[in-house]
Amino acid sequence: MASIDGINLGGNGSAANTAVACNLRRPLAKDLSFIGINDGWSVIGNSGKSTLIATNEKIMGAPEAKQAGITALMEALDLVCVAHNINNNLANATEQCTLFLTENGQSIVEMELTADWKISVQMDIRTQNGNNLRAPQDQQPRWHKSLRYYRLSQISSDIYEAYRNLYLAFESLAETLLPRTKVEREGAWIRRVFMQLAANGSLSEFAPDGHRYPGEYLFGILYEKTRCNLFHSRTPEAFTPYYSIDISKVTRAYDTLLGVWRKIAGATLGFFNGGAVVTYGGYKRMLENALTNVPLQVQVTTDDTPPEHADTATSPKGLAVLELSRCDFGGEVSPGLILGFSAMESDPKRFPEINRIGLLANSILHGVCHIKKLVLDDIDTFKVRAMFRLEQPDLPRTRF
Repeated sequence: MASIDGINLGGNGSAANTAVACNLRRPLAKDLSFIGINDGWSVIGNSGKSTLIATNEKIMGAPEAKQAGITALMEALDLVCVAHNINNNLANATEQCTLFLTENGQSIVEMELTADWKISVQMDIRTQNGNNLRAPQDQQPRWHKSLRYYRLSQISSDIYEAYRNLYLAFESLAETLLPRTKVEREGAWIRRVFMQLAANGSLSEFAPDGHRYPGEYLFGILYEKTRCNLFHSRTPEAFTPYYSIDISKVTRAYDTLLGVWRKIAGATLGFFNGGAVVTYGGYKRMLENALTNVPLQVQVTTDDTPPEHADTATSPKGLAVLELSRCDFGGEVSPGLILGFSAMESDPKRFPEINRIGLLANSILHGVCHIKKLVLDDIDTFKVRAMFRLEQPDLPRTRF
């Protein structure tokens, strides 16, 4: 039977055909057990442990299992909060989770990892004689209360809170530029704002190429489909925070609204809205150059040392390290997201308890994942999928 942090995941002969395990922000104060959550999921967690597991008898693919399982985990945390006054949350569930899957009678444990690949770009502006000019971003903008909401958006702990605050920044600036009349309903006013800004030629770049009515398009995706579904909870279309919907929908809306707000605010308040960036295409080519045509390795060890940025080895203690038998470069998953390591082991029984997973390219350590006591007894296949997400620290934050 496979287990993680001392809690059973599943295996040949197990009643569960699917399971999802995620880390908690802090250990549980008491045992947790719920049955029949989110269409047949059971959720279990042990006192003193910071791992929460959801299991289901149904056979599911990885994307469905991850989505439905994480939703079940969140619902269980809602229940334990109201029933036992225990407040907790998942810790970066979209960045690290462990799946138990059943496929053609075979039992599979799959680790899904996502890490940021940070790239900084510096831009110098010089005269024909080579003298440095003052960078436009060094100029002080005028203060406006929309800046407060923008800052709160950038320091938010999740994408839902971030979008709410960014929308308030947009609304605040819109009231200054195109005030709402006493007889206008909110929706009619926001539509007028988008339509007028689009008529001035300010928003066409944020709509699909060739779209005839960019103002209507932005009103639809930013206000009707996102703002209204985040600020209200009574309709079936309303978003329930934390993974009950495809988080990429809100993320894409945030990216678009961020561009709209910064363009309008830059022109209104006098701050620089440009700079040097790495494009998604450039990022894809950079990782292809770094991770193709070189040997890739995924290593495991019993070493339980917490990861450090200065790590140069999978096992800092010098303990035994074993390697998955196959590892390939996966390629682009979506713009800005690259599957760097796609590894598989068809004889996972040879692995002892796993506490650290190392990712190496050309024998150089590129990342380490810390996992709590992963045991792969009675498992047919072990997979590791490690993705790298573009992060540009010099640009506004778009991932939360």
